[in-house]
Amino acid sequence: YNAPLSSKDFFYLSVTRRRALVEEARANEQQGPPSRPARACARERSEGRASMARVMSITLFLFSSLLVSCFQPPLHTGAPMAAHHRLAVMMAKRSAKRSKSKAKPVRSFDLQSAMVSAMYGHRDLWDKDESRQLCTDVYVRAESSPKFFFVGKAVGSEGRCDAPSAVLLQKRIILEHSRLLRVELGQQHRLGKTLQLWTAPANSELLVAQRKQALTSLQGLKLDNALRTAASNGELLAGFQPEEVDPSSPNGFFVRLPDDGVPIDALKVKFADTIEDAQEISSSLSEVPTENSSDS
Repeated sequence: YNAPLSSKDFFYLSVTRRRALVEEARANEQQGPPSRPARACARERSEGRASMARVMSITLFLFSSLLVSCFQPPLHTGAPMAAHHRLAVMMAKRSAKRSKSKAKPVRSFDLQSAMVSAMYGHRDLWDKDESRQLCTDVYVRAESSPKFFFVGKAVGSEGRCDAPSAVLLQKRIILEHSRLLRVELGQQHRLGKTLQLWTAPANSELLVAQRKQALTSLQGLKLDNALRTAASNGELLAGFQPEEVDPSSPNGFFVRLPDDGVPIDALKVKFADTIEDAQEISSSLSEVPTENSSDS
């Protein structure tokens, strides 16, 4: 339409103004060369360019202000922000060191292999201790329970590990075995009761059953760190022979004693190791006179 405006300037005008310019351009084509309308269009073009420049300048100012506010902290919070930044850098360095350092693998406790090693150690050390001074019978009871269960025999090494230390050195093996051996101990442990270790002289089961032998508690005793370190290095210091389950006696061998492990009265019971001893005890009991026989 031969309008005296470029396409860019013409786009920023209002719709009404554009229509007016189009009509003026058509009228000018019919009337001849433009005079006053050309000057008006030039004025509108300059005003459009000035408004566009103002809009662009305001947009750039807002965008620059946003960037400054994002990357520059306020002045009154400069010190706390700096301290927080230093703390973040320090934590990042520590986490990087941990990731680079190799984590030590956690060794799980294998009761079967540990028990096999303890049984081999008991076999080797038991034969060396002929006096049985380093050997002991091991009993386990639940806290505040009158039942003391026999769970096995322990032995130490001469000159290095005595009998109580041998029990403490194998404490985990013995307690794990006792929970599996006796159902009652396992139930008490699941209820939160502490399992306690008690000892008696070697091969004293008969005297304990007759309540003629007291049990000794290991509560309060501490194991020497040197013994623990030597045992972890593979040195043979102690052994353990576990009690086995007897199908004829599923409850196992246990004795009822007070909390201190000392029997009050001995049982008036005679035990026989052989058939001949049992017959002799039976004949001696039959010969005891009763009140009716004395009256006759």
